[in-house]
Amino acid sequence: MTWSFPAQALHAHLARRWLQSLLDLSWRDGDAVDRAVHVFGEIASNAVEHAGGRMTVHVSVCGHALRCEVEDPSPRLPEPTDAAADDEHHRGLPLVRALLGAPPEIRRTPDGKVVAFTVRADGAPVAA
Repeated sequence: MTWSFPAQALHAHLARRWLQSLLDLSWRDGDAVDRAVHVFGEIASNAVEHAGGRMTVHVSVCGHALRCEVEDPSPRLPEPTDAAADDEHHRGLPLVRALLGAPPEIRRTPDGKVVAFTVRADGAPVAA
């Protein structure tokens, strides 16, 4: 499934709800669904905050694996940074890595970049 929308906070929130609903109906592995929705929300929010323009999300479920991609028009690749203890920002990529057990896949495209990840229902990390 693919959905394209303006990179606005409301749309990122709606995309997260969309993914939650899709997985609740089709996948039903609670822990993996929660992790996937949280990671997806972090990546979509980062695209809104740092990229602007339009974003496109691609989601596919194949058996016990969920693949999510968030595409945005910015050529700037996300880089992990060290957040201060009281910093409310700069925690997205470390959090994503912790939830996935591996870093997300990040690649340039002719029109910007894609940040993607795969989650298995059994919780095992999936190599990017």
